[in-house]
Amino acid sequence: MKYLSLVILSVFFLSACQQSSEQAVAEVLVNENVVADAETKLALDGMVCAMGCVSAIQNQLLATPGVAFAAVNYDESFATIKFDSKLVNEEALIASIESIGDHSYSAKKYNEVSSEDEQTIEVVEVIETVMTH
Repeated sequence: MKYLSLVILSVFFLSACQQSSEQAVAEVLVNENVVADAETKLALDGMVCAMGCVSAIQNQLLATPGVAFAAVNYDESFATIKFDSKLVNEEALIASIESIGDHSYSAKKYNEVSSEDEQTIEVVEVIETVMTH
């Protein structure tokens, strides 16, 4: 009985993800009339699945007035958004993402510093702290 319930739930979620993907394509077509003059990259946190979470964030962004294009990279946890800066700004895009559902997603401006650079900065800060004390 548990196995059957698990199979039914799996089929339900997979079909929901397929429907969401179809909706995302329709949203892109609707937003082709927006003239994008700006582009941003936002770091994302809180995604737990490649299809449902990506689709939810993309659909939310595409429903935001002024957004012409939104692509979410699940593996790297970021979104690329092209938008009309007269209609929307980065703070509004972040608020839009963070308003989804039960507010399980967070977003911030993408930091171009690599993890190796961050580790180097941390080591230098520790050395400076030790040397000044």
